[in-house]
Amino acid sequence: MTPRCVRCCVLFGLTTLFALGPACGRRPLSAAPPPRNLSVSSEITEAHVLSQNWSDEESRWFYNVAQGSKLIPYAWFMHLEQPGAQTLFRDSEHFRSLGYLPRTPDALGNPDGLAIGFVKDGMHLGMTCAACHTGQVNYKGKAWLIDGGPTLGDGVRLQFRLVDALDETLKNTAKFERFVKGVLGSGATATEKVALKDQVQKVLDFRKAYNQRNMPGPRATPFGPGRVDAFGAIMNEIATTFCQVPDNHAPADAPVSYPFVWDAPQHDRVQWNGAIENKVVPLLAPLIGTPHVGALSRNTGEVLGVFGSVDATREGSLLQLRSYPSTANREHLIEIEDSLRKLWSPQWPKELPPIDPVLRTAGGTLFEQHCQTCHAPIQRDAADRQVTAQMRAVGTDQTMAANFASRQAKTGVVAGRKVTITRFRRLGPVEPAKDLLVHMVERVIFRPSPGIGLLNLTPDDLLNRIHLFDPEYPVFAEVKVGDRKLSGAFDRINLVNGKVHDVLSRHALRIAEAARIFRQDLAALDDTGRFEAADGETIELDQWSAVEHKSSRAGTQLTFAQPATVDFAYKGRPLNGIWATAPYLHNGSVPNLDELLKPSGQRVKQFKLGSREIDPEHVGYRVDQGDFTYDTTLKGNSNAGHDDYGREFTELERRQLIEYMKSL
Repeated sequence: MTPRCVRCCVLFGLTTLFALGPACGRRPLSAAPPPRNLSVSSEITEAHVLSQNWSDEESRWFYNVAQGSKLIPYAWFMHLEQPGAQTLFRDSEHFRSLGYLPRTPDALGNPDGLAIGFVKDGMHLGMTCAACHTGQVNYKGKAWLIDGGPTLGDGVRLQFRLVDALDETLKNTAKFERFVKGVLGSGATATEKVALKDQVQKVLDFRKAYNQRNMPGPRATPFGPGRVDAFGAIMNEIATTFCQVPDNHAPADAPVSYPFVWDAPQHDRVQWNGAIENKVVPLLAPLIGTPHVGALSRNTGEVLGVFGSVDATREGSLLQLRSYPSTANREHLIEIEDSLRKLWSPQWPKELPPIDPVLRTAGGTLFEQHCQTCHAPIQRDAADRQVTAQMRAVGTDQTMAANFASRQAKTGVVAGRKVTITRFRRLGPVEPAKDLLVHMVERVIFRPSPGIGLLNLTPDDLLNRIHLFDPEYPVFAEVKVGDRKLSGAFDRINLVNGKVHDVLSRHALRIAEAARIFRQDLAALDDTGRFEAADGETIELDQWSAVEHKSSRAGTQLTFAQPATVDFAYKGRPLNGIWATAPYLHNGSVPNLDELLKPSGQRVKQFKLGSREIDPEHVGYRVDQGDFTYDTTLKGNSNAGHDDYGREFTELERRQLIEYMKSL
């Protein structure tokens, strides 16, 4: 063992010993220490990790790896106090109260004892994937850490409290002096203090503006624990901050649950609305460091919404791949996805009430009859497992998908540039916000960096390889006119007063793709404006009340004479590990599996949220605990839909299905 190893082991042992001392008031010295330096609350006597194919070292790396998120200067965070108190903002109990998972310091990547998913990113405090995709489930004094599970963190409260803390630091003289002493030292000059105050004011103004864009206002639907308007934040930052159009933001009104991410690399499509393809292009590996270009684009978009930045003021040269400088850490994002590829879903712990084998067997039969079409089984530990998205318009809350499909934004500083590097079409003054997302993400991921060779590639070869990616973020939906239904993947659905005015598809409604992943009853659309149905019937456009049919380089556009309706689709996926991912549906509107199996009209309209205590009978968090009340009558919170099982289940059948789903 090297001297460095000895020092690390001694330091690790000492920090663990101190973390378990009587002063902590959490457990006697004879109790086993919590795994991975997890700091558990006083009522927890045992903490466990489950077998998910990650070692402790791999999990710790995932918790600590930076991705290019820049929240506030790290030195400030270390000395920033909570609003209304002298206790530090980074205090473990404070982060626990915000729903995050605090840890004690260790010498293995977290020397300052930051909560899971918070990290020193260069000179800044950043957030990592783990902040939103690590969960914990409790039961009668026991706790289980769930890698890849959804957080119960309350990002809204975190961001508003951070703003309040910075604001009070500027306004409270004693608080500011303590802050100065911590950041600059006791010998700071008056000039240095003034400069620091100016810097804090700038950061405060920026963080306030971020909250105004991306957090719910006083009259808007509150998000609560474990929810975020993810696409809203990403699109707001692109359209407002990076395109430099201050009035380009849209209200944050479509909160969704943080998804669980085991098997995400094995999915052909990701996101709740299936918008992003996990495209694999081996020829792109020499350009970007990975063949998994779809995953890299998805993770890059996430960074841009979570405190990353892009400088889109000017394009790079062709040999620079027309790229934009960004804080997104491409190399780490690639490593994160490679690590997630190994992650398995968690299995029902043996310490919880055991699964009833008789009920489970009966539930498996019911599941195969009523659920398996959308939620196909998967072998959790198969190295070659693959998931095909099942896109279904099942009547659930439409807000998130509708916002993604229909939002328009001014293009600002990127106006006139190509939508993608290899497409001819250029961005006009106003574009679909999702096209701006495509544009920005492509220009971030396609950029030269050390170790990625371009010397042997001609400009034409570069463009040809990039063209293999050609990112598209389609909208899956069912458009209805009278008794006719047009199902598919669209580039754009233009809504006027909530009704469909026109639709656009670059590839004749993407028939081949839609037939694969969506219930598709149309086989072709020819240039004359005639649809050929799967059964050979020809459908004229006038039967759809379409007054205009145009085909151009942009695609095929249908404009309807009478308003058509639309039902947006969300993705069905395998349910392995579903027991650890409450609450349910994409917007977290159903508290447990028992409620989900009821007709939507019979589901609870309000429930408590915020407790980690699992209800092993109904499978979900306890609905009588928590400091947040979820109200399903508010915009974006509807618990309707997902009740097309063919019939109503009896109470016994619901128990049978739940026992089966526990075993997945």
